[in-house]
Amino acid sequence: MGSSTEDRTVYIIGHRNPDTDSICSAISYAQLKNSLGQDNVIPARCGNTNAETDFVLDYFSITPPKLINDVYLRVEHIITKNVTTLRPEQPILEAGKRFHETNIKFFPVVSENLSLLGVISATDISKRYIHEMAASFPKINTTLDNIVSALEGRLLVGAENTREVEGSIVVCAMATGTLGDYINRDSIAILGNRPEAQREVIEKNAAVLIVTGNLPIREEILSRAGDRGCIVISTPFDTYTTARLVTASVPIKNVMTRDVHFFYIDDPIREIKHDIVLSSHRAYPVIGEGGKFEGIVSYYDFLDVTPQQVILVDHNEKSQAVEGIEEAEIIEIIDHHRIGDVQTLSPIFMRNEPVGSTGTIVSKIYREHGLSIDPKIAGLLLSAILSDTALLKSPTTTGEDHRAVDILSKISGLDPEKWGMELIKNRGDWEKAAVGEILQKDFKEYLISSKSIGVAQLEVLDSGGFDLRRDEIIENILAREEASGFDLFIFMVTDIIKQGTMLFFNPEHFKTIENAFGKKTKGPQVFLENVMSRKKQVIPPLTRYLSQL
Repeated sequence: MGSSTEDRTVYIIGHRNPDTDSICSAISYAQLKNSLGQDNVIPARCGNTNAETDFVLDYFSITPPKLINDVYLRVEHIITKNVTTLRPEQPILEAGKRFHETNIKFFPVVSENLSLLGVISATDISKRYIHEMAASFPKINTTLDNIVSALEGRLLVGAENTREVEGSIVVCAMATGTLGDYINRDSIAILGNRPEAQREVIEKNAAVLIVTGNLPIREEILSRAGDRGCIVISTPFDTYTTARLVTASVPIKNVMTRDVHFFYIDDPIREIKHDIVLSSHRAYPVIGEGGKFEGIVSYYDFLDVTPQQVILVDHNEKSQAVEGIEEAEIIEIIDHHRIGDVQTLSPIFMRNEPVGSTGTIVSKIYREHGLSIDPKIAGLLLSAILSDTALLKSPTTTGEDHRAVDILSKISGLDPEKWGMELIKNRGDWEKAAVGEILQKDFKEYLISSKSIGVAQLEVLDSGGFDLRRDEIIENILAREEASGFDLFIFMVTDIIKQGTMLFFNPEHFKTIENAFGKKTKGPQVFLENVMSRKKQVIPPLTRYLSQL
């Protein structure tokens, strides 16, 4: 079966288009969990980091969280590994023994570098035997090593470099003097302690002579066999058993099924479950990169599927969550936004506080557990708070945020005001960046009164340059609304120095903007004094207005 719940990785992951608060809170909370003995918890992200976050992580020499494109359950989550495999050159006898010892229906056949070559099943072997039953003097193609191994025999005569053996099996029960009618250069002759028959077989140039019952063989017969190039093998088995074992020495590659239905290790379960449930087969091989065999997935694995466990930070809405969240098991939420539409399978621990940053909540949890905060982690949390509160100037800022900044700045040794300005400076030269890129960087999607609302935000020290790019901005907003089906898309350019936000929008929605914010617009834009927060000053008035329609 797949991995158990106890040893499966738990991802702490922020929202799409992650910002500094989302990334730094995920890293810091994962460190807290690790300190509490939960070593299977790791930070993750579902999007690329922005310039500011890259600056922070680089400054503190922190590796970015693992990039997770989705949390859909995949074959790798339920695969059975450490599966017995067979090699193509092994005899089918070996496969038969494995089938007898286990209840397994097939064995994967792999190359030396573990590439999947095919599978061998009991049915494959049965078909081989049925075919042989209908044939006189069945012909086989095998190796000398396989024959000796299958017969538990001793090689008495034969060149060590003779490996390939191809010929017809002849059980020499005929009278001496008539064997010549059945023996040729390719024959694999089986008989007991009959010296005259042994001589005749050798003189007729048989390829192999197998003497049963471990019976003694005269030296002059062995010498003659050597002269004629006839391989001689002695086996302890009787003639009937020997004949059956020789046919079982055929390499697996001659019998196996090569055209195999397999799955890839990263296939989403939802895409293959239907095929497996309805199939007459109950198990399939799984391959990974380069065709390497990874394990087996069976019908029964689907009966005990454990969803990917995740802890959400800095969001709790499905539209902002990593793709596939509906198939995951959310076990915790740490957030400072409104309660959204994410649903959970069972009661969970949810920490939702009206503060300016998720980093503030995480720092409080550290203190509540009596855990000391590493200076690097303190620097990450400080960065998260300063970034998300616009250097503590956003209306979302609370006394808790100020207190956290005071504590974290002392631990990290950073001056909040100077460090905050460094964060702003390292957000990138947005006045020269492509508008499409800007709109994607800090973007969140909301569902308000059945309407899809998209809000992108950019915090800058000087918003003047964006007035000159108004036409380009509106063009991109219109494209986003059409391509993604948004009922309304807004771009906030928040000026930290002026303490306000320039709102850009589709001019067709001017009435919505005017009614929601109570201010006359000038074409497709309006400046909102003292509006700094998307969460607290843009989404609430939009929600109130749209809910009345």
